[in-house]
Amino acid sequence: MITPIRNIAVILKQYGISRLGYRVYFDLMRRSGILKIRFLNGNYERINYVNKIINEKYQSESNLKSILERNIGNYFYTTGIQTQLDINQLENAFYEVKNIKQGKFLYFSSKYGTLGYPDSDWLLNPFDNKRFYNNKHWTSLSDFNGNLGDIKYIWEQSRFGWVYSLVRIYASCREEKYAEMFWNLLESWLRTNPPNMGPNWQCGQEAAIRSFAVIFALFTFLDSAATTEERLGKVLSLLNTSAERINKHINYARIQMGNHAVSEAGALYTIGILFPFLKNSKKYKKFGKYVLEDEVKKFNFSDGSYIQHSMNYQRLMLHVYLWCFRLAQINSLKFSEFTYERIRRSYLFLYDMQDPDSGYTPNYGPNDGANIFSLSNCEYPDFRPVIQAFHYLYTGKRIYEDGPHDELMFWLFGRDSLNAKVDLIERKSRDFHTGGYYTFRRKNSWGMTRCHTYRSRPNQADMLHFDLWWKGTNVLRDSGTYSYFDPVNNWNRFFVSTRAHNTVEVGNTDQMIKGDRFRWYSLLKSRFHFHVTNKSYEVWQGEHDGYKRLSSKAIHRRAIVNLFEDYWLVIDDILGKGKELTRLIWNFPDISYRKLPNGITLETDNGEANIVVKPLNHDPDIHIFYGSESGERFGWSSLHYGEKKPTPVLIAESYSKLPVRYITCISLGNQNPEITHFNSSIRLNLINNKEHAEVKLGLLKKDGSCIDELFINDKSVWKR
Repeated sequence: MITPIRNIAVILKQYGISRLGYRVYFDLMRRSGILKIRFLNGNYERINYVNKIINEKYQSESNLKSILERNIGNYFYTTGIQTQLDINQLENAFYEVKNIKQGKFLYFSSKYGTLGYPDSDWLLNPFDNKRFYNNKHWTSLSDFNGNLGDIKYIWEQSRFGWVYSLVRIYASCREEKYAEMFWNLLESWLRTNPPNMGPNWQCGQEAAIRSFAVIFALFTFLDSAATTEERLGKVLSLLNTSAERINKHINYARIQMGNHAVSEAGALYTIGILFPFLKNSKKYKKFGKYVLEDEVKKFNFSDGSYIQHSMNYQRLMLHVYLWCFRLAQINSLKFSEFTYERIRRSYLFLYDMQDPDSGYTPNYGPNDGANIFSLSNCEYPDFRPVIQAFHYLYTGKRIYEDGPHDELMFWLFGRDSLNAKVDLIERKSRDFHTGGYYTFRRKNSWGMTRCHTYRSRPNQADMLHFDLWWKGTNVLRDSGTYSYFDPVNNWNRFFVSTRAHNTVEVGNTDQMIKGDRFRWYSLLKSRFHFHVTNKSYEVWQGEHDGYKRLSSKAIHRRAIVNLFEDYWLVIDDILGKGKELTRLIWNFPDISYRKLPNGITLETDNGEANIVVKPLNHDPDIHIFYGSESGERFGWSSLHYGEKKPTPVLIAESYSKLPVRYITCISLGNQNPEITHFNSSIRLNLINNKEHAEVKLGLLKKDGSCIDELFINDKSVWKR
């Protein structure tokens, strides 16, 4: 039983006394109304009248445009840039802009919702027609309101992600109508969102991401006839209001331990560099840099992993550092060597987590749909643009051959970067012990698993999850995120649960106890055992104690074995005492499949993938579900935030006396092995090439191992 005192202890362990103390302080300031006094509201002219926010030495300038033109050398490129991109490289941009003209806006890179144009309804969720309001100061609002639903549907368009499509097209064809569209949309937004009023001022990170987009548009459209003095005054007022909103409250972002503070600090640093004529620019630049460097010290780990346990959040964090590092480079500024080195390891970590065929990474960890610098024709899950640009920043070379992923690099570094030599780096099986990530690299397939002891806030109950990829197909996949707030149907709880991942569920419950919002209790501990790699085989093993709170004191131990490139074995031992309900869970992509008596055949573009479960010492029931939600939910996936669809899932379950063992045999391709197993070993006979392997199993005991010895063609090649 988890007592209230135990819960408090777990929260203290995750956040620390100082962070929790600041949270209490913030709540007191907010409820008392003191916090509201620090953030003025009204209209942009009253709060940020241009002459009040510009340094005196600049006020003698004839107009704002001339001031900006004097400082454009601090930016990535000068006005009048022409990309000369092939029309096919702008296909997604033209499609998005065409929809905007019809009042339809792209959400989370996947679906369109109607807000209208040019007077767009920035406070409407077009998918449930619920509307937020701008009549309250942001300090009086909550992120989680059951009557209004998920606030991310309001924030999404106010991140101004649509700016990048307008800029890409304008820079290619120089047609004024695209600049006019930007200014029309911006002015519509300003009318709907007065300073510090309503939900779009509620989160400093949202103000930061919006600022990046506005700045990107401002310098691109600066030479346009649509860019008038009046409009420049409005945009400078918006940026100054955003900087003040962030600067006065960034400590709240810092207690969240993640990309919120990075985004906000990046916006301060950017405004400080690019707008030196603002009265507080030096303060913004200095403080922004301090926070960016301090966050790296605390949350970017030595092995390249990141505190948020999320591929997409790591990309978001890297996008901000890429932007800031390049601005520093242009302006002859530098960050600390420690900061550069940790970020270098971080982008290379994502490279190691990447599928070589698709450019995707596993859909692992919380994924809110963020792709804050969407400057290419690449699909949303493709991480090549940011990795390519980072590699060029650090080495002056590209890490991939030519492709649409080069475009982000072009915008930041110019046309010469497109001619840089290619520096191919081989991906190998690697152990990231600090972050608890382990990869297995073979010629045609690769995998990733997690074995981690949480020292900070977890996101999902997914330990020992196994992601498997084969020639670009995610054969065994993470189910995704769907939503952070779903008070009606609670789908958010399903997607963070153990059964939404490729692992074992014990006792019909999650590996940890789910609290409210993003909290977890009863944090598990993991133990890595060994990882051995060889040209013809690979063996890995680890375990976690997430179920020790049950009466059975269950331990889940998993071994992953690769044989002859395209054959994988996963051996799961659930150790403990007494009887327990155990479920082995495998989540698959939404492709054609056939049921087998004890498994499934997936019909991929590369051929058949066969997944067969062979239990030992118990007799489980094996089911294939496809989008089940009657009673218990199984078989759902979310590749984009806010979208879910049914997908096949294999469940092998039994209520048996512990310990029990599940053996999963995976063959990728049409050459299926003949598989036999005995009490002490598994034998695979590969019929076509006359090779065979035998895995000698360990005894099911607390201090034992899933595997004791491995034989290939009757020769012992590895022994524990």
